[in-house]
Amino acid sequence: MTVEITVPRATVTVSPGVETRVRIQVSNNGDERTPVRIGVVRGRAAAWAQAEPAVVAAAPGESTSVDLVFRPPATVTPQATLQPFTVQAEDLRDGAVAARATGLLAVSAPDTLSARLDVRRTRRRTVTVAVTVENSGTSSVTLGVRPGLEMVGETPSRRKAPRRATARPSLLSIAVGGSGETLVTGRPKRAMFGARRPYVLTVHCVDVADETAAAVDDGDPPAPLATVTHAGIARARMSRPTATIVGLLLVGSLAAGGVWVARMGVLPERFTTAGGLIGNAPKDPVTAPYALVDVFALSSLGPAEATRDRLNAAGMNVRVVDSRKSGLIADGAEGFHVLIRDGFASPEAVKAYCDQYKVLAPNCQVVTS
Repeated sequence: MTVEITVPRATVTVSPGVETRVRIQVSNNGDERTPVRIGVVRGRAAAWAQAEPAVVAAAPGESTSVDLVFRPPATVTPQATLQPFTVQAEDLRDGAVAARATGLLAVSAPDTLSARLDVRRTRRRTVTVAVTVENSGTSSVTLGVRPGLEMVGETPSRRKAPRRATARPSLLSIAVGGSGETLVTGRPKRAMFGARRPYVLTVHCVDVADETAAAVDDGDPPAPLATVTHAGIARARMSRPTATIVGLLLVGSLAAGGVWVARMGVLPERFTTAGGLIGNAPKDPVTAPYALVDVFALSSLGPAEATRDRLNAAGMNVRVVDSRKSGLIADGAEGFHVLIRDGFASPEAVKAYCDQYKVLAPNCQVVTS
């Protein structure tokens, strides 16, 4: 064909009841002037789109600009899916099709919704926020409130996400010029000891009609009409000083219990009176004296290993030990994962080690037995 139509590569976005103009180029690659009629002939947009000017005649080797004017009625329903439209050039001399080009169109709702978030209550276990949505459009809307809470640095889990954030009510019917409010409660995941964990609470407001249509068609979820977020810090279940005290009490209790049992002469047969192992009993993985650097819950192996790697990068050379596998570490009712450094010649050497790394490991303690 001697006529060529160039449409934008980007998706054309229009809104119901709003006029949108998109410029295209019509080029004449032939040897003579060719008058053509331009129009949108296929797709949903053909009923409410036209070209201005509708007839052009570019000279040979030249191009001319044409505006495609989209005027979707206010009753058109916005959709998240993209729709193709075809622009056609018809030769006025014989009515033959001289050129065609296809673009993509998206019908989206105008920005008539606004949302704001206010923190109502923050507790150790939960955070409650109020989300207010105002409708300044020309039609009422029913919104689905879809909250989600993610821990910073943690891979999102679709299975646990619904349990971490809930909205009441989860549906808002908002009339023209009206507003609606919902309370969203987030339950951030907390560490067992010490460290505070940042989180982000996100609340999406989606059109229920679009969401239902996407589910029926097995398509992608619709884009939210409004989104608000809140960032916070989740405190640990047990503060670092408390965890240190508990660890020291457990270690002290174990040491005192061992001394009492030895003096009473009621050691199990697999132990000698001097506390050594006989037979084929396994060797204790920890040797005293040692440095007790930090304590983690048995279910927090990941954070324990991450702390180990961070400290070892600074030269501390610590390792993670399951307290249940050592007779020298107190393990309470369920056990702990502890960071230790052993192999010292004397308690004084352990103390010097803890003093050296006091800034990196403020909980470092000397354990002699």
